[in-house]
Amino acid sequence: MTKKNVLSMLCYTLFTALLCLAEKVSGIKGIALAFCIALVFCKENLISAILPYAVCSALLHFDLWYCICVASGVLCVLFLALIHYKANKKYRLWANLVAITVSHIPIFILYYTDIKSIVIMSVGVILSLIFHYVCVVSFYPVTVRGLKYRLSPKELSCVAIFVIPLGAGLNSFDIYGVKLFFFGLILCLLFLSALDANKILGLAIASSIGASLVSGSPFEACCAVILGGTICILRNVNKYVCGGGTLLVYCATAWFFKTGISLFDIIPVVVACLSVFVPDKAFNKLKGYRQSYQGKFALRTMLNRDRAEVSKKLKSISSAFRRMETLLESEQVAEIGADDIVGRICEVCCRNCGKFAVCREKIGDMRVPLKKLALRGLENGRVSVLDADALGAVCIKLPKIVNMTNECIRDLIYKKERRSGIEQGREMVVSNLDGTADLLDELAASVSTGFGFDVDMEKKIIEELGYANIIAGDVAIYGDSEKINLSVRECDAKKPELRRVLSEVTGTGMREAERERGVNGTVNLVFCPNPNYGVLYGEKSESKENVCGDTRQAVRIANDKLMFILSDGMGTGNEARFTGLNTIALIETFYKAGFTHKTIFSCVSKLLALRTKESFSALDVAIMDTKTGEIDFIKQGGRESYLFSKNGVEVIEGGSLPLGIIEGGEPRIERRRLIENDLVILISDGVADRLNSADMTEILSGLNTLNPQVISDKIVENAKNKTDGHVDDMTAMALRVVRNTCA
Repeated sequence: MTKKNVLSMLCYTLFTALLCLAEKVSGIKGIALAFCIALVFCKENLISAILPYAVCSALLHFDLWYCICVASGVLCVLFLALIHYKANKKYRLWANLVAITVSHIPIFILYYTDIKSIVIMSVGVILSLIFHYVCVVSFYPVTVRGLKYRLSPKELSCVAIFVIPLGAGLNSFDIYGVKLFFFGLILCLLFLSALDANKILGLAIASSIGASLVSGSPFEACCAVILGGTICILRNVNKYVCGGGTLLVYCATAWFFKTGISLFDIIPVVVACLSVFVPDKAFNKLKGYRQSYQGKFALRTMLNRDRAEVSKKLKSISSAFRRMETLLESEQVAEIGADDIVGRICEVCCRNCGKFAVCREKIGDMRVPLKKLALRGLENGRVSVLDADALGAVCIKLPKIVNMTNECIRDLIYKKERRSGIEQGREMVVSNLDGTADLLDELAASVSTGFGFDVDMEKKIIEELGYANIIAGDVAIYGDSEKINLSVRECDAKKPELRRVLSEVTGTGMREAERERGVNGTVNLVFCPNPNYGVLYGEKSESKENVCGDTRQAVRIANDKLMFILSDGMGTGNEARFTGLNTIALIETFYKAGFTHKTIFSCVSKLLALRTKESFSALDVAIMDTKTGEIDFIKQGGRESYLFSKNGVEVIEGGSLPLGIIEGGEPRIERRRLIENDLVILISDGVADRLNSADMTEILSGLNTLNPQVISDKIVENAKNKTDGHVDDMTAMALRVVRNTCA
């Protein structure tokens, strides 16, 4: 057994012995057994729980029949443990209560004499069941969570009830006439004065109740309360003054109640008061145990969370580059073959040649000798006039044909070399060094930012949650994000009081932002302030083909930020949609990684510019901060947007080239502050080419609703009615700002 297990067994043996004495003086059977089963329920070692009960019960009662009753209780505990082991199930409270009830059956059989005894024993069963629950609530913080956490009011109440029979047992225990009640009481009170003075009076009152019930005298109750008050008053003066004052107060109180005091009464008190000579460093070590452990635990948890946050950002970057890899790999670049060379020669040389009819008359199908020439060139790397065969006798443009064939072959060889990876890889690295450097700089700045802690707020949250019977084992408030990170029991994670307490302590409405399962039955939660604003969102699209090339997305990129993005890809149909979807996915992952507008669009533009196909996207992005009400309009080739507010309509003009045309293109960024019922409308080319500012104002003035979906539908419907023959993809997105009443 470890040192910890030995200390636990000694403590449990002391408690069990005192409870057995309380049983003996009160006549209530099963209190010690209830304590034993509670320890097993609280995941304590089976031997540490059952051995003290079996030994103490047998030694203190010296009754064969009572030993039989004890044996039945031990068998019930072992039976519970066996079922738990075989079924691999955790202990259930109801099963423990059944075991306690069953263990009382021998007591009923052996001690039944009349109806009165049945009533007394029935009351004993009920008290045992209640005491079992009290022990479970009292020792769960010790055996499962550890004493490093603050006890809730419910747990403190149960501890006080648990102390009552301990006081009764301690007051009934004496050595040659010397009672040890006040020895144990004063020792505990002086110990608490150095650790947690708030519990002194509670311990004194609870223990004195049990002692007074045994003695039938008010002396223990009055003296215990007076001693508790004395220690509370003198603890801040000096520990030696506190010890001496306690001794004098005890002597005065004993003399008053007993009209005298003997040496047997004062010896235990003197010995207890000698504890003031224990070195301060011993008490400081115990006092700092909870604080230091909790601090290290919170710091360790916080650092792990920060590491996880960095990991998430790196994964977002990885996802973005993988998305770009998908874009590049999706291109199927066809190689130039012999037929392509022949087609080019026929188009440039033969079609406008005045001797073409003569060549065709003498040779027949011109494509046959031209293809033969091209195949020789592809095989040898080049061709000459000697490779022309029949063409050399009749074709007047043979040198031009040979030169064009060699030019096509050289172009093909160059493209093959670029696709081999050397030249293309070098160009990719060079063209993206700037964007990669920006990404790494921002990531380094994010990681190096220090954190500030609000220790006082954390303590207050733990205390207030404790009053609501919610055990917060770890609370951390750090950074400028105002996030509250806490770890609670799984049974507490769904309690509505959790959100209420956090909102009251912080003075602002809080909401749960993240949740993940912890260890040992805990749940890690992250709470953030409720946003001041919300966004109602609607969209409508109409396509020229079966698939709309306009792609859009509405996504939360941070706890208090929403992104609305509209991508109008070049052309229509699947190709435009494919480019738009991947572009949006790239931008979304970078925003979730926490990078700025300029860095994101610069990097994505450089990546898209690497594509060999001329495929680009006109982007219209709106980033809404639900905390401040600010909205950023980011336009990279996007069309104008509209902001309808109580001040009228404002047109947010588009600007800059679409994304992917040139590497260095920068977006146009406009910022506005919105209030309740402001309306933002984003549109694609298909709508903007048909509806102007006056049309948009007329459409909204004719509606009797602020429903964004109805507004989007109406805008696209009016754009369709004004078509001029060429139909482009049409998309409208409407965003209405609403005030959050829970903020």
